[in-house]
Amino acid sequence: MGGKVHGLAITLFILASVAAGFAATHGITKLYVSNSQGDDITVIDLATWRVIGDVTVGEHVHGLCAPSDGRRLFTTIESEDNLKVIDTTTDKVVNTIALTGRPNQCASTPDGRYVGVPIRNGNAVDIID
Repeated sequence: MGGKVHGLAITLFILASVAAGFAATHGITKLYVSNSQGDDITVIDLATWRVIGDVTVGEHVHGLCAPSDGRRLFTTIESEDNLKVIDTTTDKVVNTIALTGRPNQCASTPDGRYVGVPIRNGNAVDIID
């Protein structure tokens, strides 16, 4: 895992659970914690509270959201003005969607059909279908 200090990731979850997403895949319930001062998302196995991986997504990871089935995780990347889609089975980025400006958080409908992303420098919300 690249020699990173992961004790902070668990602290981030306790202090700021809004920056976390959950998914259950292959019998493992995972916690995804955005590292907003870095370029990745830490993946924690909730059964063992151990870090099981990192997903590199880009500088200034800002928001995480997921539909209720947990098969996908969406994340906003401030430095790139985009939304990335992560497959929670493989923990790999499967799509990158350009946004109209600098994103701030995100929200998904329960079925995952729509993701809303507030745009900080445009007083707008991008709706992704």
